[in-house]
Amino acid sequence: MSSNPRLTTLLNSARNLDRSTKIILVFFVFIQIVLSLLDLIGVALLGLVGAISISGIQTGRPSNGVSNILERIAISNYSFQQQVAILAIAATIVLFLRTVLSIFISRKSLFFFARKSAALSSKLTLRLLSRDLLFIQRRTSQETLFTLTTGCNLLYIGMMANIINLISDVFLLLVLSVMAIIFQTQVAILLFILFVSSSLILHFFLNKRAKKLGRDDARFNISANMKILESLSVYREIFVRNQRAFYADEIEKLRIRSSATQAEIAFLPNISRYVVEVSMLVGALSVSAIQFILFDVKTAITTLTLFLAAGSRLAPALLRVQQGSLGIRNAMGGVTSTLELIAELDTAERDSIKPLSSAVITSEKLTANVVISDLWLKYPNNDYFSLQKINLIVPERKVVAIVGPSAAGKTSLVDVLLGIISPTSGEVRISSRTPLQVIEQWPTAISYVPQSVFVADATLRNNVALGYPDSEITEEQVLNAINRAQLNDLLSSLPEGLNSRLGENGNTLSGGQRQRLGIARALYSNPLLIVLDEATSALDAETEALVSESILSMKESATVILIAHRLSTVRNADLVCYMEAGEIKCVGTFEEVRNMVPQFDQQAKLMGL
Repeated sequence: MSSNPRLTTLLNSARNLDRSTKIILVFFVFIQIVLSLLDLIGVALLGLVGAISISGIQTGRPSNGVSNILERIAISNYSFQQQVAILAIAATIVLFLRTVLSIFISRKSLFFFARKSAALSSKLTLRLLSRDLLFIQRRTSQETLFTLTTGCNLLYIGMMANIINLISDVFLLLVLSVMAIIFQTQVAILLFILFVSSSLILHFFLNKRAKKLGRDDARFNISANMKILESLSVYREIFVRNQRAFYADEIEKLRIRSSATQAEIAFLPNISRYVVEVSMLVGALSVSAIQFILFDVKTAITTLTLFLAAGSRLAPALLRVQQGSLGIRNAMGGVTSTLELIAELDTAERDSIKPLSSAVITSEKLTANVVISDLWLKYPNNDYFSLQKINLIVPERKVVAIVGPSAAGKTSLVDVLLGIISPTSGEVRISSRTPLQVIEQWPTAISYVPQSVFVADATLRNNVALGYPDSEITEEQVLNAINRAQLNDLLSSLPEGLNSRLGENGNTLSGGQRQRLGIARALYSNPLLIVLDEATSALDAETEALVSESILSMKESATVILIAHRLSTVRNADLVCYMEAGEIKCVGTFEEVRNMVPQFDQQAKLMGL
């Protein structure tokens, strides 16, 4: 690995391109180089126009070199005016064609890179979702969002597209420099000194700054977005504590820093433009002075014409090189997180997720019995085990409740059971298979109801059948799930029934309706194993009784595992598993656990059970 951070970033970017993309990149570079040759032809034609014009003004003949060129292109016998007109029209056509083709190719390349950015974003999302929860939680949600969206755009549009343009413009500079050396060595030396010195000044003063600004822009954007989302998430708390002004001030500070960074990023290209303009002016004055002092008027004006013709193409090319270089350096600051994620995904062990459409649905019968054997779990950076010595058998088509005080390890156990987190040691088997194998081979066999149910800004139908395309949603299944989850009151209250939109995050729903929606979502696919994490915590007593009855009826077709603090929900479970400090203390019926665990009995008495 190179010790140069810039080179390392570029190499890592190149390594992550597939073979077809690399071929297309080479093709775009080749086309841009061909277009650069058109620039050379156009500048040469303008130089001829200048040389012939000076000769015509002085009523003399062109130099031998110019005459030979006119003979080669078969216009030596035309009049002075005709020669100038032909060459001027030809130069205009060539340069115009070069500009039009450049615009066309640039547009095509940008759209190509935009599609590649979207494809990379999708690929990284799929690979990220194939990891366990601990891997995903290494980054904040805003960092992940930036990495999967803006970072991918910066990689392809901010870096790759700029690299192509940079290569073509550098080639153009080299070609024009070679032409200047051949025809006017002194002019070439002056151009070299002038533009190289300008480039070095811009490089040392701007490029390093551009990369830092790119990193700062990414960091400030993420921080500001996180603070905005935080204020919306805790709106009730900050409202009653009258902290809205505090959050507004904090967001303003972050946005000021972010906006200032973006303004400086936008201003940097202007510095390049001003430096190049000054360089052209200094160059033109220098060439004029040198030529008129050392040579006759004809030679001086011819040389100045050639300089201006070459400079008219060199200056924009040099400006594009500088701005492209700034764009690449700026992109490097933001693309780092995406490259780091790619590297982490490449070195991680697990990458087995398949899209739903390619999942293997086997005809072999699945029996949703769960066996947990000698399970231990330690989270990264923790000195203690969150789960230890866990052994549990969950019979098929039974309701098993997992209870215990806060921080007992209940949710951790469920996460391992679902395959969301990999255990430190031990194993979970569902019908003699790992959770991931079951999920891949029977993609609808397991359902999960979280404590906090996400509500999409979509219709009730789409929220119940979340994750399924419209063409695959069966209304009969949706209505059946709604009925089993005791959600008919919501359905009847909506003006458009199943087609009613629930709004962003379901802000119009009550807590009980949200959790019943989660239960309906879990029931939609008719699963064989249902895991509920505090799914009745937001229900009133009457609705809880109805949902609890519904949960008990689920065992007619499914195995049910539920976490609950409200003991009224679990009193009729087939088995109750009491956990404390990451261990299973006892397993039995509700009354058996009550007799064996004084704390559990005390809790039951407090609840009037």
